[in-house]
Amino acid sequence: MAKIISINDSHATATDKEPVDLVTVKPKHGIVGDAHARNWKSPRSARSVTPNVK
Repeated sequence: MAKIISINDSHATATDKEPVDLVTVKPKHGIVGDAHARNWKSPRSARSVTPNVK
């Protein structure tokens, strides 16, 4: 069984992350308020591709 030891958050990139007591996790986004959180999209190569059949 996995165990979470610490959750650390930073509101700006290139700064140290500090331990936090509570976070909100948004699907396909990450930790709300974290500098690296964003609306994640799958890479173009991972999406289905319609072949060009002219």
